[in-house]
Amino acid sequence: MSPDCPPDERLARMLDSLLEAPEARAVEAHVASCADCQRRLEAMTAPESGGGEPTAWSEMTAPPPAGETVDSPSAEVRARAEAGAKARARGDEGWPDPEGYRIERVLGRGGMGVVYLATQLRANRLVALKMVIAGRGRPEDLIRFRFEAESLARLHHPNIVQVFDVGECEGQPFFTMEYVPGGTLAAALAEHPRPPREAAALAEALARAVHAAHQAGVVHRDLKPANILLSGDPAATPGASPPRPGTGSGAGTGQPALKITDFGLAKATGGDSDLTGTGQILGTPSYMAPEQATGQGSVGVPADVYALGAILYEALAGRPPFRGASPWETMMQAVHEAAPPPSRWQPGIPRDLEVICLKCLAKDPAARYPSADALAEDLRRYLAGESILARPAGLPRLAWLWCRRHPGYAALLGLLLASVAAGAAGVAVQWRRAEAHLADSRRRLDLAMRAVERYYTGVSRDVLLKQAELASLRSTLLTTPLEFYRSLREELKAGSDPESLAQLGDVLSNLGKLNADVGREEDALAAYREAVDVARDRLRRDPGSAAAAKALVKARIGVAEIDARASRLREARDGFEEALALAGRLAARDPGDLVSVDDQATCLHFLGDVAADEKQLDRAEEDYLRSLDIRERLVRDRPDEVEYLDHLGGLEANLAILYADYGRLDDARKWFVKSLDDRRRLSAKQPDDPEALRKLSSCLNNLGSFSQNTDRLADAPPYYEEAREIQGRLVRDYPTTALYQEDLAITHQNLSTLEASLGHGDVALREDAEGVRILRRLAADHPDSITYATRLIRGQADLGRDYLGRKDYARAEAELIDAVAYAGRVVAAHPESSEARSRLAYARAALASVYHVTGRTRAAEGAYREAVAGFRQLAEGADATSDEANQAATCGLDLATLLVALGRFEEAEAVAGRIVPASDRPETPDAPSLPGDAVLASSGHRTLGDAALGRSAAEPDPARARTLASRALDEYTRASSRADAAHLAEPSDDGARHALADARAGTARALEALGRFPEAIAAWDLALKDAPDDSTRALVVGRAATLCLAGRSPEALDSVKSLSIPESDSEDLVRLARVYCLASPPDAPSALASLLRAATSTTRGDGLILSRLLRDRAFDPLRASPEFRAIALDLGFPADPFGP
Repeated sequence: MSPDCPPDERLARMLDSLLEAPEARAVEAHVASCADCQRRLEAMTAPESGGGEPTAWSEMTAPPPAGETVDSPSAEVRARAEAGAKARARGDEGWPDPEGYRIERVLGRGGMGVVYLATQLRANRLVALKMVIAGRGRPEDLIRFRFEAESLARLHHPNIVQVFDVGECEGQPFFTMEYVPGGTLAAALAEHPRPPREAAALAEALARAVHAAHQAGVVHRDLKPANILLSGDPAATPGASPPRPGTGSGAGTGQPALKITDFGLAKATGGDSDLTGTGQILGTPSYMAPEQATGQGSVGVPADVYALGAILYEALAGRPPFRGASPWETMMQAVHEAAPPPSRWQPGIPRDLEVICLKCLAKDPAARYPSADALAEDLRRYLAGESILARPAGLPRLAWLWCRRHPGYAALLGLLLASVAAGAAGVAVQWRRAEAHLADSRRRLDLAMRAVERYYTGVSRDVLLKQAELASLRSTLLTTPLEFYRSLREELKAGSDPESLAQLGDVLSNLGKLNADVGREEDALAAYREAVDVARDRLRRDPGSAAAAKALVKARIGVAEIDARASRLREARDGFEEALALAGRLAARDPGDLVSVDDQATCLHFLGDVAADEKQLDRAEEDYLRSLDIRERLVRDRPDEVEYLDHLGGLEANLAILYADYGRLDDARKWFVKSLDDRRRLSAKQPDDPEALRKLSSCLNNLGSFSQNTDRLADAPPYYEEAREIQGRLVRDYPTTALYQEDLAITHQNLSTLEASLGHGDVALREDAEGVRILRRLAADHPDSITYATRLIRGQADLGRDYLGRKDYARAEAELIDAVAYAGRVVAAHPESSEARSRLAYARAALASVYHVTGRTRAAEGAYREAVAGFRQLAEGADATSDEANQAATCGLDLATLLVALGRFEEAEAVAGRIVPASDRPETPDAPSLPGDAVLASSGHRTLGDAALGRSAAEPDPARARTLASRALDEYTRASSRADAAHLAEPSDDGARHALADARAGTARALEALGRFPEAIAAWDLALKDAPDDSTRALVVGRAATLCLAGRSPEALDSVKSLSIPESDSEDLVRLARVYCLASPPDAPSALASLLRAATSTTRGDGLILSRLLRDRAFDPLRASPEFRAIALDLGFPADPFGP
């Protein structure tokens, strides 16, 4: 210690806030640079051993026996332990002799107290006996000791150490508590982060225990891993991993349970029993709340919540949130610095859990969870996959945070506010009036305008502010420059000199940009048009003015952009062409004028977009390629200008999409790859720019989707996986930026579709579920965002369909019921949103499919009809799209299929008959037929064929039955033709393959009904040829039935003997039973066994579909059997189940 170091008394007065401000600042400045004083402060702020000593036995004397842990004992501790061992060897332990207990050995010793391992004689159990050593401890320490005993004694919770007895021995207080031999959580966590779910479960258990203490009136105030014991034996093997803590009793789990101990710094809530004075610091720096570290204000429930967050942080990150070179530095970090996200130390921590953790660590106690129970509940929600209640910052705080991130812009904002308050008009008036100082005044106005421009650009380009949910913040931040420009415009209009007109044109163009940025398109258009008029006036006055011509180009592009966004394509084209001609003349006059050269490229790019929207492929290609030639030259000549490279990458992507839309796949791939190369170059030049990384990930997603959609499935995974990695990193670095989370969710969904196509069902399901989890979080965080809401509804519906495809009917139904309910709430809140209503209909259609497959026909019919009505209403609206009409048709055909299965053939024909003419339209040059259209038309004809064939089977008149079967054959032939065309266009498309197999199967059944068995068998063979795997079993069963009717029963039975039909496929089980009945001779036992499995299937539902199937005359050989009648009656047949 140097002579300059303050004595202990002054350090203590500083800690107790008793020094005058100048003296306090001087002492703090010295301590900040003096390692000796920091160590003295560490000793002074360390908890006293008799009250609040840490449970980590590193501060106590006795070395633990085998099987017990020591937390890195210091040399001093080891020396004291050895001295204690020698004393015991001499037999002079001096152990106390409390009545009813036998001291076994010392577990640990501190400066004021000692903890013994003792046997409670009456209960015959080991306990930990804690006692104050005679003559040690200040009066307040003795009071704390008694308070700890009293606090623990009234707490009864499985995760709090239980006190058994409180008493005195030889005038010294002691208490006994349960003996917990498994070491401490500090040892278990030491530099070993836990998996997120395990950490969350651990924190939830601790939070519930702490809440129980709070409910009993006790605040701990020194929660930390060292004060949490682990029951059971820790791993004893040297070098073994530390034990994983459990959360409950630990019994039967193989994991030690958590036990909170050391309430030595506890205080009663709601009373005046706090033993610390104002300004006194007690606790452990790494887990100490800011208000606790400063010693100012009340230290209560929020401090325990903070400590729980710090423990959760350490469990996630492997280190506490703050760790300075000394306790003093750690406390200063806790008071003045924001906790870094735990994902900085341990990537991959789920965002929800990170938000929960950081909410606990808020500097302001009011910003933390209001109670430990609220924290526990949010952790429970996280573990259950539900939306957590912790929320990102609101608009005022977001604005503050944005200014913190951009202090330069924040300073400009203050300057601009002052300018607006003083009156921008006044600035203009001054420089116009002060002729003597005109040049200086104009220079000042130019500087002011450049400041506004710089501030506007900062806000406008900030990717975080481009999120839909931050539209209000963006608008707020842009309000000041808008007011500045508006005020300045009014004054500049009064001037007629060239300089005033030039300034006015710039102001109007900037007003146009600003209004467009905040969504005020009409105001933007008016400002741009006024800027055009000003520029034209300037050119009339001075036709050779390059500056006026450039201003006109700028304003004309602005008007044309708004026209293009409003789909006024002719007006947009005229504007871009005028701007292009002007920019071309300027560039020809001065080849070094790169602004005009770039304007040419911009106009050509936009003209290509307009031509693409007009479906003019050749014109769009020509404009894009001309723009590309200019942009490549700019990048080549100015390699350091990242803006040129950025524009080039975007143009290449647009050209690739154009080629892909028109089937020029090789060209599309070439330009997608070029775009990716340039996006990589851009991100390499701007490694810290999140927008550059986001554009790279979007390009990777484009290439993945392109590869997937062009049957190059093996090429797609690397693109998607790299995109997912980049987006995951952006989400970790910007955990509150919804834009990046949305991108990540979309990539998960793309990967799900890809993995399903590759046959990796489990992986596909995981990716889809993760995408929905992210979307659910986004929708919860931004309840007013219709975009996130509709994405979530679609995601949930698709996830439900995934579960349905895997025959996980319970999960499918639960997901879809939730999706329909949520969609209903969204529609109620946003009745004007056609997108929300479309998603509601989509979710209802998916839920109807679940009801249909599981045999609940009434519920299925109701859901189908609601979905059809919803889609039809949308399809008839003013802003209808072909997708809604197709969805209405698809859902209508599903309803018709259900009606056929129920034997309601006329109704099915009526429904399908309304759909087929619209879906089966002829192909024209203006409206080429797409594979999806052909599949829909095929499904319509097949459904009409099913209805006609059903009526044929039920028709008693043979001639009439034959006529109906022939009609069915005609419909199936049309269905096969349409499906075959779709299959030829896209051989790998599963929809086309299913449609073709279904149509050919219908043809086979119709030929069977007409008695043309050889042709029917050939049709079955053709259906099996190109059928998807999941259709094969039903086709084999159908073919076997035809073989039986053709007199080839042995062959039929041989073809089905190896089939494995699960209980969930009740209809296929009935059809298999039909094969056994049609065999010659009939195999009644096998038929009845198959029917019994169908009747007890999880998909039998209300039994109406199976009941109709059992009316087939093929089952006549079984009708008299008691077993068959029992099955039929169980399915709800009437009294005469086989009557007409």
